[in-house]
Amino acid sequence: MEKLGGPLAQLRERLQSGTGSGRGTALVRNGRILAASAVLAAGLGAPFWLLAARWFSTAAVGRSCALLSAASCRRGAGSFRALAAPP
Repeated sequence: MEKLGGPLAQLRERLQSGTGSGRGTALVRNGRILAASAVLAAGLGAPFWLLAARWFSTAAVGRSCALLSAASCRRGAGSFRALAAPP
């Protein structure tokens, strides 16, 4: 493969070296941390509900799941100020 010249080569070099607007920025770092936390939450959440389904009754697990879903929905709506009182 032939080597790219001009601005594309410079951009590629900056991205590979970690300088400039590449790997090392706070935005990219925070994005990676958020993605890792989502994967961790999913990885811990699935086994939790599997164990809960084995240890508790179907009705108890259903109520708990509904309560957590409602709280999550309320939190999401609150973050958009959909439930906030008008000024």
